[in-house]
Amino acid sequence: MTLVSCITDRSLRMHWHDAWFGQVSTFPLSVLRVCMGVILLKTAILNLPIASVFYSDAGVLPRAVAHQLATHLGHLTLMDALPTAESATAFFVLWAVVALGVLIGFQTRPLSVLNFVLILSVHVRNPYLVSGADDMLRLMSFWMIFVPLNRHLSVDAWLARRRGRCLPETTNAFPVRLLQLQVALTYLAAGLFKLLGTSWRGGTALYEVLQVQSLLRPAGEWFALHAPDGLLRVLTYGVIIFELGFIVLVFVPFWQPLLRYLGIASLASMHVGIALTMTTPLLDFVFVFCASYLVFFVTSRPLSVDPPLSPPARRRQQGMYAVLALLMGLTVWQIAANYAGYGVPSVPIPAPLTNVLKTLGFAQDWSLFAPEPMQYDAYIAVIGTFDDGTSYDLRSGSTDQSVILPYPTTLTEYRWGGFQLNVFSHRPSAVLEAWSRYYCRSENPPDRPPRLRSLQIRIIYRRVYAPGQKPNPIQNDLVWLHSCT
Repeated sequence: MTLVSCITDRSLRMHWHDAWFGQVSTFPLSVLRVCMGVILLKTAILNLPIASVFYSDAGVLPRAVAHQLATHLGHLTLMDALPTAESATAFFVLWAVVALGVLIGFQTRPLSVLNFVLILSVHVRNPYLVSGADDMLRLMSFWMIFVPLNRHLSVDAWLARRRGRCLPETTNAFPVRLLQLQVALTYLAAGLFKLLGTSWRGGTALYEVLQVQSLLRPAGEWFALHAPDGLLRVLTYGVIIFELGFIVLVFVPFWQPLLRYLGIASLASMHVGIALTMTTPLLDFVFVFCASYLVFFVTSRPLSVDPPLSPPARRRQQGMYAVLALLMGLTVWQIAANYAGYGVPSVPIPAPLTNVLKTLGFAQDWSLFAPEPMQYDAYIAVIGTFDDGTSYDLRSGSTDQSVILPYPTTLTEYRWGGFQLNVFSHRPSAVLEAWSRYYCRSENPPDRPPRLRSLQIRIIYRRVYAPGQKPNPIQNDLVWLHSCT
């Protein structure tokens, strides 16, 4: 081995060790806290108007029904103690206060822990409202517990300065790298899932996505009409390349930070394209993931260092890092095991370990628009029939059952769309029954005679088609029939 290769190998090993176990700057972490705090506060506040409908026993998913269902998150939630609409609303008021505390950086570490417990409780209580953006928000909330978020732009830092104490401007890199790794893994898993789909490999996935007109903004409708097939193929393959390449670009130990910024810019451009063409539910995804990029702006050139730890404190820190590394290893194993269902050889993760991940809210697969993109443009109608013979959609008031209505665009109402599409995908009879009973109660108050006699839950949809094929007709299928008498 030559002297040059020895030096190169040694420098790479030193770079790797410093990158993972050295010191990194904390200012980007504080900016991340502010951005995530805004998203958390917005999420908590927007749940206030729908707390009764989705999180109380008077709503579409009473606790007894939720307990019957084996959810992908396990079942460990503080909301099991909250049966009424008032108590569920109070829960989200508490979450909003906690999110505000995280946002301003007051008692940041304790409130970050409490925030994770609250968000996990919400997601477990009604998993049919959980989207990819919610999953990422929950996972980011967990990993953010272990990094210092309050050393800049925070009440904690201001109070420390008033007491004559300055908070260190750097921190240990290891938990920050795990936070980065979680973000990168989501894109890697999403890209690998896409490789399993014929539409993605064939370059027609975006052509099919742009047929889901209920999710399109005006710019998306224009793009669907005018974008040439060749451009859509290039963009389809570009999505896969961006997602698969991101983990390499941000962690490769040379040509940094240029490659890291290139990876961030490529994915940010993809998300900007989604924001311009697709409607509200995907915007949450854009906000959360673009905020997560801030963790990649930390630098390993410290301005100062943390004070040295005492031997007992150092042992505790090393123990915590070992547990976090084990948890990340189990997460990687669980993500890899998800591909077994698609014929990819993988080692199944033991059930006890799976249950641990579910209980902690770490169950994840990231099959985002994959292996195949959305295969239908759909609207779920709840057709009520009244004593006087009238019949119409209880959601929109429309009597036309041959139209696919746009996805709800208000920041609170779109939760209905997500709930209904998730219920349609799984069709659990217990949830459909509870959902129907909710409509019977809401349309037939006890202070006057019943008016709603029966209802039908129907899926109005059109399947997507490949380039060169004729558009498919709109279909109308009965999902559930319920009598209110």
